[in-house]
Amino acid sequence: MTVGLTAIIGAAKLISKLRSKADDEEETPQDDQESDEANASESDTQSFTDETATHSRSSEYNSSEQKESWEAHKRATRRSPPVELGEVHELGVEEVLDHHTGKQQARGKIEGFQVFVDDVPSDIRPLDMIRVKILSYGRGRTSAEAKFLERM
Repeated sequence: MTVGLTAIIGAAKLISKLRSKADDEEETPQDDQESDEANASESDTQSFTDETATHSRSSEYNSSEQKESWEAHKRATRRSPPVELGEVHELGVEEVLDHHTGKQQARGKIEGFQVFVDDVPSDIRPLDMIRVKILSYGRGRTSAEAKFLERM
C-alpha cells in the first residue's frame, strides 16, 4: 500500500512539474540548447504522461476561487516586471529565509512581484522595511534578486 501511494504521489509531482515546464516554455523563448534539453527530457517521460494525464488543468479546480487564482497567476507571469535592473526600491520584508549558502535571505513583493534579497543582516525580521537595489531577474522574469542597502 505504501509503495503504491508513493508511486502515485511521485507521478502527480512529475505531471505537475511537466505542466509547469510546458507553461514556462510557452511563455518564454529558450535558446536552441535549452530547447533540445527540454525536448530530450520530455521524450523520456512522454509515454508516462500520456498514460497518466487524463484531464486538463481546468478540470482540476476544486472551486471557482482556485480557477480565479490560477488565471491571476497566468496573467501575472505574462506581464513585464514592475522593477528595472539597477533601480532602488523600498521593500517590506514578508519572510526571512535561510539560504543554502548559510546566509539569510529576505523575500518581499513589489506590486505583487517577488523580490529576493541576499545578505540581509541577521536581525532583519518580517514586517521590517528595507531599501534594496535590483540586480537581476529570475527565470522567465517572474522574480528578481536584489542587494540589501539599508534598513528604513
